[in-house]
Amino acid sequence: GDHLGTVPLGYRTENKKLAIDPTTEPIVREIFSMYDSGKGPNAIRKYLSSVGHDMHSRSIRGLIFSPVYAGDDNGRPCPAYFSKEEYQRRPQEKSTSQEMTAEKHISFQG
Repeated sequence: GDHLGTVPLGYRTENKKLAIDPTTEPIVREIFSMYDSGKGPNAIRKYLSSVGHDMHSRSIRGLIFSPVYAGDDNGRPCPAYFSKEEYQRRPQEKSTSQEMTAEKHISFQG
């Protein structure tokens, strides 16, 4: 079926289907690489902002946990950035707990 709705970062539409966008692909790969190395959405947002790509940390979190990057566009197959197995192994709460701990630590130093 055809892709409906907003086109996710790292993709473009070709013949109404998602295809990997070579222009934004490096940004998406960097986001996943940073997350997999232990960085949370706020740290990723700060890095992206420093290189001229402004994104809200909620958007980054949504991207990290979106099944579209594992090839599932609302039940329709699409090009994947990584395998379904890699997606399922990704810790789903890692960024939230790490960031909240870091933010609490910083706010209580005061």
